[in-house]
Amino acid sequence: MSNQFCTKCGGVVPEGSAFCPNCGEPVAQAAQPQQPQYQQPAYQQPVYQQPVYQPTANVGAQPNLLVFGILSLVFSVVVGIILGAIGRSKGKAYIAQGGQLTGASKVGFILCKVGLILSIIATVFFVIYMIAIGAGLATYKSYSSYYY
Repeated sequence: MSNQFCTKCGGVVPEGSAFCPNCGEPVAQAAQPQQPQYQQPAYQQPVYQQPVYQPTANVGAQPNLLVFGILSLVFSVVVGIILGAIGRSKGKAYIAQGGQLTGASKVGFILCKVGLILSIIATVFFVIYMIAIGAGLATYKSYSSYYY
């Protein structure tokens, strides 16, 4: 506990006194450092809103690639190749314009790729199968002419 001194007479003023005990001069109280007071932050309920669709600049509507993807899987061989290629080219053109495929269009884009690959494989097997049948028929006819 430290004492203060009077500015008028220089007398010792006990701590907490408002006046000097010698001359009665009002004593200026030393500024006590104040601790910052904690204030409870005011919380607000969040406001929930529906997301707003922000279209990208100069990009048309998403192509309906799901139809092409499903049809490329259903119609294998040549028709599946054509439908898969059309779907893939539409999707790539949309992405090249700055669009982003979402939802059903993204699934259709993937199905177009899968349908295209499966259709190419099915076409190769179909062609090999037809060649094998043709060779088998040619062999059968060549042997069957000896028996008549």
